Amino acid sequence: MMKVFVTGASGFIGRKLVNKLLEKGYSITALVRRRDHNLPAKVNIIEGDILDINSYSSSKTKYDHLFHLAAYISFDPREKDKIMHINADATINLLHVAKEWGVTNTVFVSSATTIGFSSSKENLIDETSPYNEKLIEHNPYMASKVFAEKAAIKLSKEQNIVIVNPSTVYGPGDLSFNSGTLIKKTFGSKIVPVPSGITNVVDVDDVVDGIIAASLKGRSGERYILGGQNLSFKQVFSEVADIVNNHPIMIPMMPIMSCPLSIAVGLIGKFSNSRIITPQIVKDLFSYRNLSSKKAEKELAWLPKYSFKQSIERAWKFYMENNLI
Repeated sequence: MMKVFVTGASGFIGRKLVNKLLEKGYSITALVRRRDHNLPAKVNIIEGDILDINSYSSSKTKYDHLFHLAAYISFDPREKDKIMHINADATINLLHVAKEWGVTNTVFVSSATTIGFSSSKENLIDETSPYNEKLIEHNPYMASKVFAEKAAIKLSKEQNIVIVNPSTVYGPGDLSFNSGTLIKKTFGSKIVPVPSGITNVVDVDDVVDGIIAASLKGRSGERYILGGQNLSFKQVFSEVADIVNNHPIMIPMMPIMSCPLSIAVGLIGKFSNSRIITPQIVKDLFSYRNLSSKKAEKELAWLPKYSFKQSIERAWKFYMENNLI
């Protein structure tokens, strides 16, 4: 029986991954911070913290695969040290422990944030795009993931480490309303501002399939974008509005509004303490994230099964059935 170690198992993607691995007959050990993790009874639990190497490194089990999903999502520059500590330093420590354990294959789940943005609406970008130092400087989350990726690539010369970069993930199971916030806002709003940028969207189950494929077929030291459709924000809001049966007035936000909006958000952020909506993130909404997943398609034999419309339909059904909206 294949033995695997999973971090971030109680998160949106992690929970889906655990269920899929159980279906495949894998033996799973999960590192969790809290007892109220609600993971299946078949999962072996280690209560600990990704920041505390002693809380999990003493495990004597020989694992075949390590799936590292644990991360702290924040774009707030004031939290840079915390973000770097959790997303970068802890990742590096975990990878060293994996080597000591003799893990055969490690999949580090990073983010398509590190890929950056396209230069135009028509231009596609992929894993060969250089890291954007200017963006990294103003986005601590991106900085932490880039730092961890570089370390993982360096360590991949000594152990098998594959990196996957999911884009914006939608679908059922998003209890924390990560991407689901957009669905919730569209349902409850009469007016929504629509930025002029382009984003890439992908279903959570497709991402999980890509993660598993990377553990079996991925080349050590390589990055694989797991992205679905490239859509304008107008297309995104329109699709969501149709599915939740609420059509708010959509106010187009032109690129010229990027700077004043980011300044306003910066001022508001000082009082709201939001770790998600920051001036840099607002500017990003006017950029073009046209991603190509050709590498994953070719090398991992991975193809998204769900359209954005299907993904939102599945997410909406989940929210309704669980009285979350």
